[in-house]
Amino acid sequence: ICGAGVVKGFEGKQQFQLLGGGANSVAGGYTKGDDLGAEIVGTFVLVYTVFSATDANQQGSIRNDTALQLMYKIDVAGQGISPDGGTGMYRQWSPDDKYLNIDPPPSSVYYNDSVPLNSIYSNDSIQLQYRNEIHKLVAPATVYRTARAMSNISELNLQYNLTWSFPVDPSFTYFVRPHFCEIQPPINGRDNRAFWIYIANRTTGSYTDVIQEVAGMDSPCSKTTW
Repeated sequence: ICGAGVVKGFEGKQQFQLLGGGANSVAGGYTKGDDLGAEIVGTFVLVYTVFSATDANQQGSIRNDTALQLMYKIDVAGQGISPDGGTGMYRQWSPDDKYLNIDPPPSSVYYNDSVPLNSIYSNDSIQLQYRNEIHKLVAPATVYRTARAMSNISELNLQYNLTWSFPVDPSFTYFVRPHFCEIQPPINGRDNRAFWIYIANRTTGSYTDVIQEVAGMDSPCSKTTW
């Protein structure tokens, strides 16, 4: 709004109207109020992202000459989320099926073809407990209501990983934000489910225990890593 006013001041009213003003038009089906709301929410989340990425406790940082470009937004174990079904950011979340890549471990006393290595859980009845208002904007609630889990045999889980593979250009640095929420009722205490996160075959740090991260079930959280 301020930018359009500055442009109008320099161009004059007639030239401003001739050239279509200082901003793009609103897409069909949306009002100027929708557009303004998306801009405000988008700016808010962008500021949150930058502050998260420049946190001294994180492994990477964003320099003042660096730009961010969205590559993938994945709805794990879900059907995908349309742009108008999110938090007001109008972003498309894709199903994760085509990116999922699980290499089964060698046959052993713990594993044969009948043992499921990848189970899907969904819980539409949970009441999400957000730690603050910002977390409501980072991802749609639907993202936290579905999940994939490994087998229920701890010895077997040490022999394989749940892996998602994404084609990227290796000449760039990538900012990754996994989202978590413990929605499976039997998992209700610390150390009930803990795991490592690997990116490009390197661990991102200490193991992740979602219950410990948020001190309870049904509470979304995310981790920032590079």
